[in-house]
Formats: sequence, C-alpha cells, structure tokens
Amino acid sequence: MEVILLALGDYLRLPAIAKQAYDRLKDTPSFSRFTYKIIAKLERIKNSEARARVVYKEINLAVDKLFRNDVVKQSVTCHKGCSACCHSLIGITSEEADLLATKIRRGEVSVDLSLMAVQASTVDNAHAWYRLSYDQRACPFLDNNTKSCKVYEDRPAVCRSNFAVSDPQHCVPDSDTGEMRILRTDEASMILIGAFMSTEESGELPKMVWKRISKKEQDKGLKDNIFL
Repeated sequence: MEVILLALGDYLRLPAIAKQAYDRLKDTPSFSRFTYKIIAKLERIKNSEARARVVYKEINLAVDKLFRNDVVKQSVTCHKGCSACCHSLIGITSEEADLLATKIRRGEVSVDLSLMAVQASTVDNAHAWYRLSYDQRACPFLDNNTKSCKVYEDRPAVCRSNFAVSDPQHCVPDSDTGEMRILRTDEASMILIGAFMSTEESGELPKMVWKRISKKEQDKGLKDNIFL
C-alpha cells in the first residue's frame, strides 16, 4: 500500500523552505515513505542529543549526494564568512535546542547571553524582531570576528540544508540588490520534516535555547542586557 503523508494542519510550524518542499512533495509516495522511515527511526531513539545527531547525519548524507554533481558544486555560492543567513530567524526542534543548551551549560561554547535574551524576548513579535538592528539579529552562535559558526559540527538542521545559488549579496536581509535563489535539497528537506513531525516541540532558536539554559545564565544575560 502506498503511504501518503498526512496533512500537517496546526501540528507544527515547519521552516519556510522545508514547508515549500512539503507542499510540493506531500502527495509523492516515495518521499512520503522516506519521511515516515525517518520518523520511525527517530522514535526508536530515546536520547535527545542522539536524535538530533541522527538527523544531522542523515541530512549530511543527502547533501553530500547532491554535491557529487559538479554543476551543483559550481553553482553554490555559500562560503565560510559570508554569514548573511546567520542573521535570519530559524526554527529548531526541542532535540536541537537541548543539544545547544547543553553545550552552553558545559562551557563548550561561549555565547552572548544578553543578545540571546533580547532575541528570545522578540521572536513572538515580528515587528519587534525587525526593529532589531542587523547586528542584533545575528545568531548567538555566530563568531563576530571570523563570521563562522561556533557550533558548526552541531549546527541546526536548517543550516545544513539551505544553500544559495545566487550572488551572496542577495542573501543580506532587507537587501534590494536582487532575488536570492536557493538550491533545492528535497531529500534533506523531507528529513527535516520528519524531525519536526517527531519532535515534542519546535520554535525559533533564541527562545528554544534560552528557556533551556540555567536560571543563573539567564540572570547574567538579563543583567548584562542594555536593550531590556
């Protein structure tokens, strides 16, 4: 029997590009079966961090297959240090939030807690978010000096599956330089959908991580915050 992916309804909010893939592929049996296999695989894993890393491994494999094509490799314009996409608000699962919060608690990564605090307080209000300056919208895990990701090996699934194929200057938010074009990574997107369908909670990165760090860390972020 062919399996057709159920309608999402209000079940979850998918990241925008994954939602576009879902809308295109939700009635395609092969992708539906593939997504349900991912969901079944994740549901057998009880450890939150392990679930996140399985998703990352599956997405990496899907992306690696795409990049075996020389045309794809030559078309993608992303490179270390361009970082415009790191100023966009992205969605993550509870498993990803647990992983990132644990890295902060263990002292494995240093982040600007005051920046995370102000971002977490605005993500539910689009007007408040876009009133933040470009620098204030930077991902808390972005290294301001190198413009590279501090948690690259554990970066969120969204960051692993989105690639620009247009001029990097078009990626800058609020830019009027031209249209940003994104590489279709349908298999990676369906893995991402499976992760979001199997998670207990999903939401914007700053808020999801903020509520998982310790009260001591939250108090420090609020104390040091000049915006709140």
